[in-house]
Amino acid sequence: MWAVFGCVRHHLCEYSCVCDYLDGSLQGRSIMDRKVVMGAALIAWAAALQGHMIWVQRQDAFKEKFGTELEELKKTRNETLS
Repeated sequence: MWAVFGCVRHHLCEYSCVCDYLDGSLQGRSIMDRKVVMGAALIAWAAALQGHMIWVQRQDAFKEKFGTELEELKKTRNETLS
């Protein structure tokens, strides 16, 4: 897809663009370029993991704060429906 449409910024910069890496043209690139791309991917993955862990902590804090109240509410609803 990127190879067909190209990158909007690609014609503005003299350096290789991410779009070049998406269409599989890594053969002519230097090892340093590959390391930069892999480093950027690793940083993006780490940021996503950190965001997920923060979300999990917020979910746990909510369960600790309101967990017993929610369980009691579920029990009373089940008892009234039975």
